[in-house]
Amino acid sequence: MCKLGIIEHVDDDDDDDDDGTATDCEEVDKVRLRSSGVVNVTYINGTTTFGSKVKVTCRPGTVALGSTVWTCSRLAVWTMPDNFHCQG
Repeated sequence: MCKLGIIEHVDDDDDDDDDGTATDCEEVDKVRLRSSGVVNVTYINGTTTFGSKVKVTCRPGTVALGSTVWTCSRLAVWTMPDNFHCQG
C-alpha cells in the first residue's frame, strides 16, 4: 500500500507479493501553476507534489479576495478556493 500523494500501480510481471502481484508506488507530480497577467504564482517549497504550497498574489492595483495560499492535494489537484479572485 502506498502513502498519501502516491499512486499505486499493480504489475503482474514484477517481483511477486503474497498474492502473486507486485505493487509499485509513484509520486504524483501536479501540474505547475503559471503566473499570468492577472496573478503571480510563487512556489513556497519549490515542489509540485502532495503537500506542496503556492502563494498567489494579484497584479498591482488589485486586491486578492479569498485564500492566497493553495495546497497540492493527494488527489492531484490544487486546492484553489471557489471564492478566490482579484478585485480592483
